[in-house]
Amino acid sequence: MVFARARVLEGNPTCQYGGAIYSQRGRTIHDIEAVTVAGLDIDDGPELTVIINRLEALGLFAILYTTHSHGKRVDGRAINKYRILFPLAVPFELVLGDKLNHRQRCAEWRFRLATFARAALGIDVDESGGDVNRLFYTPRHKPGAKDWFCAIFAGRALHVEEMPFDPDAMQTRQRRVPNKDGEVVAFSGKRPVLPDGFDLVDWRRDWGAYFKVSTFFEFMDWDFGKLPSGTGEARILCPMDENHSVPDDNQAVWIRDGDRTESFAVHCHHASCAEFGALDRIVALGVEIDLPNGYTALSEVLCDPGLYSRDDGKFPDHDRYLRWDPDEDDDECGAVSPKGGAQ
Repeated sequence: MVFARARVLEGNPTCQYGGAIYSQRGRTIHDIEAVTVAGLDIDDGPELTVIINRLEALGLFAILYTTHSHGKRVDGRAINKYRILFPLAVPFELVLGDKLNHRQRCAEWRFRLATFARAALGIDVDESGGDVNRLFYTPRHKPGAKDWFCAIFAGRALHVEEMPFDPDAMQTRQRRVPNKDGEVVAFSGKRPVLPDGFDLVDWRRDWGAYFKVSTFFEFMDWDFGKLPSGTGEARILCPMDENHSVPDDNQAVWIRDGDRTESFAVHCHHASCAEFGALDRIVALGVEIDLPNGYTALSEVLCDPGLYSRDDGKFPDHDRYLRWDPDEDDDECGAVSPKGGAQ
């Protein structure tokens, strides 16, 4: 289910899913023009009996259901994973055609969701659930599972004005990426940069449209699923596979080569990866992967001339994208003067 209204991009085939219409090229945040349901994604919340009592006291129409990994044991205890959906009395509208305003309204929506969850239910939500294009799938559980729950609470629809908003209290969104030990940690406003200081944002901006990502993963001897011959697209194992409720899924990630006009794509269909982008997955890839012979860093592989579809034979200048010297003892992104910049 998707609870948003999206524009139809002229000249592109469209499809309908869960009430939203969007281009088959992708259901991106930038195309969403309204949100109709407030969805809360809780990864480790209070016991169900507690949350049920709180929902009954609210008097709002709501749907509560446990997710696939509910009851999974972490450090010897079972964690509570569930979602709560509140249909809105009036859609939360965004303005298309004004990128700055659209970004601000998206940030406002994330803030409203988080503050509503804390104020009304005393819970913290998965921040990725605040994206206006977030999908909330229908309730499901593992075959034979008994520890699952789904309920509908009668009541009135939620008004956006009941979701507290304070512009002065808004903070930069937290990005979550793996550190050198493979643990997922939060960085506020950090760019996806490899451990040797290689800036993936600037690299993709300059070279993403020419990058043959399918060849890259083949070169890394990665686990492939279906690989349509000659299309530049494939299904592969997710670099963040350990976060999935169903591991070893080599169909989870769809990749597509840059087509000289649009950048390459690395998209995971698992809900646990919804907040991560293509560059986050490349950062995750560099945590523990064994590099091909002759390479000392993943950034060197990314700059290999054989991975680019330029007719003029050009490829990235590796040192141009280094933001700091990895031999220097400094953990802050960008704290050391950059060695170069994208031109």
